[in-house]
Amino acid sequence: MLTATPPSTESLRHSHPHLFEKPSLSPTTSVEPTAPDEQPAVTESLEPSVPVAVYLVRYGAVPEVARFRDASHATPSRGESVIVETHRGLQVGSVLEQLKPSLIAADMEIDFEIVRAATPADLQAARERTRECDESFAGWCDRIVEWDLELELVELEWTLDRQKLILYVLCDRGPDSTKLALQAAATGFGIIEVQPVSATGLVVVEKESGGCGTGGGGCGCSS
Repeated sequence: MLTATPPSTESLRHSHPHLFEKPSLSPTTSVEPTAPDEQPAVTESLEPSVPVAVYLVRYGAVPEVARFRDASHATPSRGESVIVETHRGLQVGSVLEQLKPSLIAADMEIDFEIVRAATPADLQAARERTRECDESFAGWCDRIVEWDLELELVELEWTLDRQKLILYVLCDRGPDSTKLALQAAATGFGIIEVQPVSATGLVVVEKESGGCGTGGGGCGCSS
Protein backbone atom coordinates (compact mmCIF):
# COMPACT_ATOMS: atom_id res chain seq x y z
CA MET A 1 0.00 0.00 0.00
CA LEU A 2 1.41 3.33 -1.04
CA THR A 3 1.37 6.25 1.38
CA ALA A 4 1.76 9.90 0.43
CA THR A 5 4.75 11.65 1.87
CA PRO A 6 4.00 15.24 2.83
CA PRO A 7 6.19 17.75 1.02
CA SER A 8 8.98 19.22 3.01
CA THR A 9 9.00 22.79 4.09
CA GLU A 10 11.89 23.55 1.83
CA SER A 11 10.10 22.22 -1.21
CA LEU A 12 7.03 24.21 -0.36
CA ARG A 13 9.14 27.32 0.00
CA HIS A 14 10.44 26.85 -3.53
CA SER A 15 7.18 25.81 -5.11
CA HIS A 16 4.89 28.26 -3.33
CA PRO A 17 7.01 31.18 -2.11
CA HIS A 18 4.01 33.42 -1.61
CA LEU A 19 2.89 31.30 1.33
CA PHE A 20 5.93 32.40 3.28
CA GLU A 21 5.84 36.07 2.50
CA LYS A 22 5.17 38.31 5.54
CA PRO A 23 2.10 40.42 5.10
CA SER A 24 2.93 44.05 4.57
CA LEU A 25 1.42 46.42 7.04
CA SER A 26 -0.30 49.35 5.46
CA PRO A 27 0.66 52.66 7.00
CA THR A 28 -1.86 54.06 9.44
CA THR A 29 -2.66 57.60 10.20
CA SER A 30 -2.41 58.46 13.86
CA VAL A 31 -4.68 61.16 15.20
CA GLU A 32 -3.14 63.28 17.86
CA PRO A 33 -5.55 63.93 20.74
CA THR A 34 -6.83 67.40 20.71
CA ALA A 35 -7.44 69.54 23.75
CA PRO A 36 -11.03 69.43 24.90
CA ASP A 37 -13.18 72.34 23.88
CA GLU A 38 -13.55 75.07 26.41
CA GLN A 39 -16.64 74.74 28.55
CA PRO A 40 -19.34 77.18 27.49
CA ALA A 41 -19.84 80.06 29.84
CA VAL A 42 -22.87 79.79 32.10
CA THR A 43 -25.50 82.07 30.74
CA GLU A 44 -29.03 82.84 31.79
CA SER A 45 -31.67 80.60 30.42
CA LEU A 46 -33.32 81.92 27.31
CA GLU A 47 -36.57 80.24 28.25
CA PRO A 48 -39.37 82.73 28.89
CA SER A 49 -39.81 83.51 32.57
CA VAL A 50 -42.97 82.30 34.24
CA PRO A 51 -45.18 85.29 35.10
CA VAL A 52 -45.82 85.78 38.78
CA ALA A 53 -49.42 85.07 39.75
CA VAL A 54 -51.34 87.95 41.32
CA TYR A 55 -54.23 87.46 43.73
CA LEU A 56 -56.83 89.62 45.39
CA VAL A 57 -56.60 89.02 49.14
CA ARG A 58 -58.74 90.33 51.98
CA TYR A 59 -56.86 91.02 55.20
CA GLY A 60 -56.95 93.03 58.42
CA ALA A 61 -59.31 93.32 61.40
CA VAL A 62 -61.06 96.12 59.51
CA PRO A 63 -60.99 94.35 56.15
CA GLU A 64 -58.95 95.67 53.26
CA VAL A 65 -58.57 94.18 49.80
CA ALA A 66 -55.35 94.51 47.82
CA ARG A 67 -53.33 92.83 45.08
CA PHE A 68 -50.64 90.38 46.22
CA ARG A 69 -47.85 88.64 44.34
CA ASP A 70 -47.72 84.91 45.03
CA ALA A 71 -44.12 84.74 46.28
CA SER A 72 -44.87 81.29 47.71
CA HIS A 73 -45.84 79.82 44.28
CA ALA A 74 -48.43 77.81 46.20
CA THR A 75 -51.32 78.71 43.83
CA PRO A 76 -53.86 79.14 46.65
CA SER A 77 -57.53 78.65 45.95
CA ARG A 78 -60.46 80.94 46.75
CA GLY A 79 -61.21 81.14 50.46
CA GLU A 80 -57.85 79.69 51.49
CA SER A 81 -56.07 81.35 54.42
CA VAL A 82 -52.62 82.68 53.63
CA ILE A 83 -49.88 84.60 55.41
CA VAL A 84 -49.28 87.92 53.69
CA GLU A 85 -46.61 90.61 53.99
CA THR A 86 -48.13 94.09 54.03
CA HIS A 87 -46.87 97.54 54.97
CA ARG A 88 -47.82 96.64 58.55
CA GLY A 89 -46.00 93.31 58.70
CA LEU A 90 -47.22 89.71 58.67
CA GLN A 91 -50.98 89.28 58.67
CA VAL A 92 -53.46 86.53 57.92
CA GLY A 93 -55.47 86.99 54.75
CA SER A 94 -58.15 85.20 52.78
CA VAL A 95 -57.79 84.67 49.03
CA LEU A 96 -60.63 86.10 46.96
CA GLU A 97 -59.52 85.32 43.41
CA GLN A 98 -56.56 85.14 41.04
CA LEU A 99 -56.31 87.99 38.57
CA LYS A 100 -56.31 87.11 34.91
CA PRO A 101 -53.00 87.91 33.14
CA SER A 102 -54.88 90.33 30.88
CA LEU A 103 -55.80 92.40 33.96
CA ILE A 104 -52.20 92.70 35.16
CA ALA A 105 -50.54 95.73 33.60
CA ALA A 106 -46.77 95.66 33.08
CA ASP A 107 -46.34 98.84 35.13
CA MET A 108 -48.74 97.78 37.89
CA GLU A 109 -47.23 98.39 41.33
CA ILE A 110 -47.73 95.40 43.61
CA ASP A 111 -45.93 95.87 46.91
CA PHE A 112 -47.59 93.11 48.92
CA GLU A 113 -46.74 89.39 48.82
CA ILE A 114 -48.31 86.08 49.75
CA VAL A 115 -45.61 84.51 51.92
CA ARG A 116 -47.07 81.04 52.37
CA ALA A 117 -50.23 79.11 53.00
CA ALA A 118 -51.42 79.52 56.58
CA THR A 119 -50.63 76.55 58.80
CA PRO A 120 -52.75 75.39 61.75
CA ALA A 121 -50.11 76.97 64.01
CA ASP A 122 -50.50 80.30 62.16
CA LEU A 123 -54.26 80.24 62.56
CA GLN A 124 -53.95 79.37 66.25
CA ALA A 125 -51.52 82.26 66.74
CA ALA A 126 -53.95 84.60 64.95
CA ARG A 127 -56.77 83.52 67.29
CA GLU A 128 -54.54 84.18 70.30
CA ARG A 129 -53.73 87.67 68.98
CA THR A 130 -57.46 88.35 68.54
CA ARG A 131 -58.16 87.19 72.09
CA GLU A 132 -55.42 89.48 73.43
CA CYS A 133 -56.94 92.42 71.58
CA ASP A 134 -60.43 91.67 72.88
CA GLU A 135 -59.11 91.54 76.44
CA SER A 136 -57.21 94.83 76.10
CA PHE A 137 -59.92 96.78 74.23
CA ALA A 138 -61.48 98.30 77.36
CA GLY A 139 -58.06 99.31 78.67
CA TRP A 140 -57.28 101.23 75.50
CA CYS A 141 -60.63 102.99 75.67
CA ASP A 142 -59.75 104.07 79.21
CA ARG A 143 -56.34 105.37 78.07
CA ILE A 144 -57.94 107.46 75.33
CA VAL A 145 -60.18 109.08 77.95
CA GLU A 146 -57.29 109.48 80.41
CA TRP A 147 -55.12 111.14 77.76
CA ASP A 148 -58.02 113.48 76.89
CA LEU A 149 -58.18 112.46 73.24
CA GLU A 150 -61.33 112.97 71.23
CA LEU A 151 -61.16 109.60 69.51
CA GLU A 152 -63.36 106.54 69.50
CA LEU A 153 -61.61 103.20 69.36
CA VAL A 154 -63.16 100.81 66.84
CA GLU A 155 -60.84 97.81 66.71
CA LEU A 156 -57.41 96.51 67.74
CA GLU A 157 -55.14 94.20 65.80
CA TRP A 158 -51.72 92.68 66.45
CA THR A 159 -49.57 91.66 63.49
CA LEU A 160 -48.95 87.92 63.42
CA ASP A 161 -45.36 88.34 64.62
CA ARG A 162 -46.60 90.69 67.37
CA GLN A 163 -44.24 93.42 66.18
CA LYS A 164 -46.92 96.10 65.78
CA LEU A 165 -50.27 96.96 67.33
CA ILE A 166 -52.79 98.66 65.03
CA LEU A 167 -55.44 100.89 66.63
CA TYR A 168 -58.43 101.59 64.38
CA VAL A 169 -60.12 104.84 65.46
CA LEU A 170 -62.84 107.13 64.25
CA CYS A 171 -60.95 110.23 63.18
CA ASP A 172 -62.95 113.21 64.49
CA ARG A 173 -59.88 115.27 65.30
CA GLY A 174 -56.76 114.39 63.34
CA PRO A 175 -54.06 115.64 65.70
CA ASP A 176 -55.46 113.43 68.43
CA SER A 177 -54.73 110.30 66.40
CA THR A 178 -51.11 111.41 66.21
CA LYS A 179 -51.09 112.12 69.93
CA LEU A 180 -52.48 108.66 70.61
CA ALA A 181 -49.64 106.97 68.72
CA LEU A 182 -46.97 109.11 70.37
CA GLN A 183 -48.43 108.79 73.85
CA ALA A 184 -48.78 105.02 73.51
CA ALA A 185 -45.19 104.63 72.35
CA ALA A 186 -43.90 106.93 75.11
CA THR A 187 -45.78 104.90 77.71
CA GLY A 188 -43.95 101.75 76.60
CA PHE A 189 -46.45 100.02 74.36
CA GLY A 190 -43.94 99.56 71.54
CA ILE A 191 -44.68 100.19 67.90
CA ILE A 192 -48.18 101.56 67.47
CA GLU A 193 -50.01 102.40 64.26
CA VAL A 194 -53.18 104.46 64.39
CA GLN A 195 -55.41 103.86 61.40
CA PRO A 196 -58.37 106.21 60.95
CA VAL A 197 -61.67 104.76 59.81
CA SER A 198 -65.05 106.11 58.84
CA ALA A 199 -68.51 104.64 58.45
CA THR A 200 -67.54 103.47 54.96
CA GLY A 201 -64.22 101.87 55.87
CA LEU A 202 -60.58 102.89 56.11
CA VAL A 203 -59.65 106.51 55.61
CA VAL A 204 -56.95 106.87 52.97
CA VAL A 205 -54.27 109.21 54.24
CA GLU A 206 -53.11 111.76 51.68
CA LYS A 207 -49.66 112.93 52.73
CA GLU A 208 -49.75 115.94 50.44
CA SER A 209 -53.10 117.15 51.65
CA GLY A 210 -52.05 118.38 55.08
CA GLY A 211 -54.75 118.39 57.71
CA CYS A 212 -54.85 116.40 60.87
CA GLY A 213 -51.55 114.56 61.00
CA THR A 214 -48.03 115.54 61.88
CA GLY A 215 -46.07 117.06 59.04
CA GLY A 216 -49.13 117.31 56.84
CA GLY A 217 -49.54 113.53 56.79
CA GLY A 218 -53.26 113.16 57.26
CA CYS A 219 -54.92 111.72 60.34
CA GLY A 220 -53.12 108.41 60.58
CA CYS A 221 -49.86 107.98 62.41
CA SER A 222 -47.26 105.35 63.14
CA SER A 223 -44.78 105.69 65.93
